[in-house]
Amino acid sequence: MKKLIAIMTIGIVLTANAFAETEGERPKRPNPEALAAKLIADFDTDGSATLNEEELAEALVFMRENRPRPQNRPEMKQRREPPPPEKVAERMLENHDADGDALLSEEELVEALSSMPRPGRRPGGPRSQQG
Repeated sequence: MKKLIAIMTIGIVLTANAFAETEGERPKRPNPEALAAKLIADFDTDGSATLNEEELAEALVFMRENRPRPQNRPEMKQRREPPPPEKVAERMLENHDADGDALLSEEELVEALSSMPRPGRRPGGPRSQQG
């Protein structure tokens, strides 16, 4: 009986330690393909299966307001305000609109989302070069 209690206690402690270690981890980045499909489904107001600059800006506001945050971690102060969604949408179109139609198709949106830095990280920083 004592062995059973000892084994159960060790199991509980190991489980609690593993849970505590993963609880404060940074949330994983969403799959760009799934996110692009969801954004087009939710924000394509004209039925074109693409996002124009206005629709893209609205999608970016949604992403900013609903991004996952680590649990049990105090809110971090931002060093500076993020650029307005309209400016980000404009840049995304400039950099990822391969066919020049002023719209992002699902494929172009996947590329754009894949190249976005994680919040709090600067593009070209040491972690952005790691896989």
